[in-house]
Amino acid sequence: MDKLRTKLGVALWSLALACFSFSSAPVQSDTCCDPCTSFSFCDAEFTVGVDYLYWKPCVDDLEYAGKSNIIGVGLDTEFKNVCPDWESGYRINLGMKSSHCSSWGLKASVAIVDTDSKASTQAESGPIFATLVHPLLIDLFEVMVPNEFSSLFSFAEAHWSLDYKEWDALFTYEISWSNCQHLTPFLGLAGIHVDQGFKATYLDDDPVEEIDGLFSKWHSDYWGVGLRMGTTYTYQFSNCLSFFAKTHGSILVGEANSNIKYGTIENLENELTIFKSKDEDCSQIVPGYHIGVGISYDSCLCNVDYSFQLGYEFTVWHNIPNHRVFVEGLGFTEVLSEEDIFGNFSLATSTNTQTLGYHGIVAGIQLSF
Repeated sequence: MDKLRTKLGVALWSLALACFSFSSAPVQSDTCCDPCTSFSFCDAEFTVGVDYLYWKPCVDDLEYAGKSNIIGVGLDTEFKNVCPDWESGYRINLGMKSSHCSSWGLKASVAIVDTDSKASTQAESGPIFATLVHPLLIDLFEVMVPNEFSSLFSFAEAHWSLDYKEWDALFTYEISWSNCQHLTPFLGLAGIHVDQGFKATYLDDDPVEEIDGLFSKWHSDYWGVGLRMGTTYTYQFSNCLSFFAKTHGSILVGEANSNIKYGTIENLENELTIFKSKDEDCSQIVPGYHIGVGISYDSCLCNVDYSFQLGYEFTVWHNIPNHRVFVEGLGFTEVLSEEDIFGNFSLATSTNTQTLGYHGIVAGIQLSF
């Protein structure tokens, strides 16, 4: 029995050393890491990979309050923003060649990044001004409860969330020259799904008739599909090490479903919607672009090609749906006619589109067989 175990152990160690020799042998006998060999997975028909994304969202118009401090007879106001944190995500990559060592191929990917950020501020020497509640809501309560309801708050909190999904399916064509350099243009379909939420609450230390404060709640769901075109460039500068750069542009068309609600907060938890508005679903064109650079380590083990990649990427989308900011209400409390109250109800000075972007680190592994 001991002899059998010894023979089995020697056999397993021999197999492990044989596999390891494919990637650890000197350059003279290692075809995987020979300088300037065409490492294009010619012996492979399929590739599969996964990327870890550590990205930071960059978004316009996330101000939720103006925090003021009394200076003499005036006010010094600082606008408070929700600043999204760095978030983790992932991307799955698939590839296939049309035939053995052919320059044509197919590739597809799906990326998912979810973001959830909060911010709050407390009044100090001066009051807090609401920037997201419709002024009409404040004016109505000033009319209903004169000399008691105040448009100045002592506490404000905001919560912004984003569920981001991106996919593509592309035709590729690999061009090689000098053995060390590869250019791979691609063309195909791409799409995104962007689900956003932006909620703000404003509380007062002196509640009126069980009304502790006001709230606004905005939600938007956008999807778009279109064309994507770009290229990837690879330069092998050392044994097994390569520099890569990739860029692409996309033009998508889709629809957004956006709505916003305003109301009161009672007993610090019950929300009562006073009025709401909705943007009509309509075709919306969203252009975007992507740039990424990094370093790749390519080798093989037991007839399986593998690649480790580390890089930095930028992704930007324009014309993404944005919440509206309204600036017109009564303006004064003496006028109670319906015409004066609702005359400027829909006047918004902000745009209802924004720029959405990500930047961050990408670390991935790819296997080919």
